[in-house]
Amino acid sequence: MRHTRSYVLLIAAIALLLAACSSPQALQSSDEVIIPAKGGNLSVAALPAWSNDDNLTVEVLGVGLGNSNDATDTATFVIPDPSNVVKVYVQVVTKAGTSGEGTYPDPTEVEIQALDAANTVIAVKSLSGGTVERVGIQSQTGVGGNIGSSGTTGYSHEAEFSAQVASVAIDISDNAITGFPASPRALIVSVFRDLDDDTSSAGLLPNLYVFGDDGYPDAAQTIALPAAFAGGDVTVTFAISDVEMFSRSSGFTENDPRIVYYAASAGGASADAKLDKPNMGADLAIVELVLNDVPAGTTEVQASLYSPAPEDENPKGDSVYWNTVSVKVNAPENEVDFEGCTPGYWRQEHHFDSWTTYSPEQLFSTVFGVDPAITVKTGGRSSATDPTLLQAVWANGGDINALARHATAALLNAASADVDYTYSEAEVIAMVKAAIASGVYEKAKDILAAANEIGCDLN
Repeated sequence: MRHTRSYVLLIAAIALLLAACSSPQALQSSDEVIIPAKGGNLSVAALPAWSNDDNLTVEVLGVGLGNSNDATDTATFVIPDPSNVVKVYVQVVTKAGTSGEGTYPDPTEVEIQALDAANTVIAVKSLSGGTVERVGIQSQTGVGGNIGSSGTTGYSHEAEFSAQVASVAIDISDNAITGFPASPRALIVSVFRDLDDDTSSAGLLPNLYVFGDDGYPDAAQTIALPAAFAGGDVTVTFAISDVEMFSRSSGFTENDPRIVYYAASAGGASADAKLDKPNMGADLAIVELVLNDVPAGTTEVQASLYSPAPEDENPKGDSVYWNTVSVKVNAPENEVDFEGCTPGYWRQEHHFDSWTTYSPEQLFSTVFGVDPAITVKTGGRSSATDPTLLQAVWANGGDINALARHATAALLNAASADVDYTYSEAEVIAMVKAAIASGVYEKAKDILAAANEIGCDLN
């Protein structure tokens, strides 16, 4: 059956090409790439992913360049407040291949300029001729789960500028917009800022094609959170291009609407929304989802895009490119004067009357849900496997011992009605479990130690 379908598609492609030759602007009901673009000089990846370890906040900005019917070959994007800009990533997105519209012209040159606040060119990247550097945009998984089985349906021409960039200007070769259909789709600028306010970002450039009507309905990406994520709100930003949201067969009118869903989840928190129109000029949408109260210790965010096939939903999905996804960890708002008692306080017998909810003889493994149980040093050459909370708070040394010590104190602080502690019991437990599971103890220990050493007013 699959061979029959392929044969039918091939015959349809030939017919559409013949129709395009006789009538270049004839609009067909099948508006997606049927014959994938071919050619050399394609990269699997160009610009690198970024990490929360950079201590930078990334703002995803941009402008649409048009669609098959009406596009521009030049654009300048001005970056708001360039004073704290450290670097920028630039993506110039163009459509490729052959569809019912015809063959999308392949740019022979893409020039990207970075300018400073005085409008002086400080750096240029020119991607030209047969050595055009670009990332081929394909589906993530297709029929049968084959990576990139859609073929190349577009390109992301990319550049990085490490400087205090105030604006970005681009120039795409004239042939990319000569006649119909035109190729340019979007200019996307990821702006890396040093805000010095404890916010940070992680992200990547998926450069993926999604269209349920072509058998490639979804794509997913995983973005890592900081190793010792302390909990809070997380903002996920998507840059989605080739967003037309109506059928070309309807003459570029909005009487045949299209939709795409975008979603994100982390640590049990989730959010999703429907995209039914571009919001950054023709063919580009930059949208956000906020995941509220993501628990401490959560290690990653799952982001996804979904374009329903016509048999699954009406209106059906649109064909789009997912070019960027960025996750921002918001800085905590310390509006409360927090308190915290040290392990040295909680392990004293005359302070046992301050223990609430938990008791000294309870097992650390049971309380924190740790399996297998940990082993801690209890003095000299002595150790305790599967220690009690009291043994854990008395643990000597660093690594797992230091984490066990501060984890127990943190849990007792969180449980006490008389201590305004930074974290809840659930957040402490989640953070400790994640650290023990990963084998990386230091960051979680440092976070809890800082909260435990604020000071408290208990007797």
